[in-house]
Amino acid sequence: MIKQTLALIGLTLSVSVNAATIFIVDGATQWQATGVIVSAGQTLNIQATGLVIYIEDSSFPPLSPDGFGAFGPSDPSNLLPSAPFGTLIGKIGSTPVPEALPGFGAGFVGSSYSQTMPISGELYLAFNDNVYSDNGGSFTATISTVPIPAAAWLFGSALLGLGVIKRKRA
Repeated sequence: MIKQTLALIGLTLSVSVNAATIFIVDGATQWQATGVIVSAGQTLNIQATGLVIYIEDSSFPPLSPDGFGAFGPSDPSNLLPSAPFGTLIGKIGSTPVPEALPGFGAGFVGSSYSQTMPISGELYLAFNDNVYSDNGGSFTATISTVPIPAAAWLFGSALLGLGVIKRKRA
């Protein structure tokens, strides 16, 4: 019985992270379904690298997932006008992911993102632009989710409670 109790405590106290998904975000394509489903309350973590070329064969430098940063040009015709131009952006279903950096707007993911999701649905990623046919390159996004912490505690507590009740009856 002691081994079972210790095992239950171990399960209760463990924190799990789902396996990471690596997704290539094509700079020449609008919203791209990642296949990653997030649940409300989960923490979404995204790390991104790579370069997208805005208007191939132009004088613009290749852009990282952070684009031009908070001071970059903004255009109301961009795919996600609330986020800076040339950045990696994301949404759950049709709702932009929550703002992670003040001033960068809802939907901004950039090179490093970690926020608790208010809604459930599939994650979509894109390069924030308004014309995609003249772009080149890609970002590589490493995506992971952390389950709702309270769920593990509730589950473990319920199992411990059942163990105590069973022991009292025996």
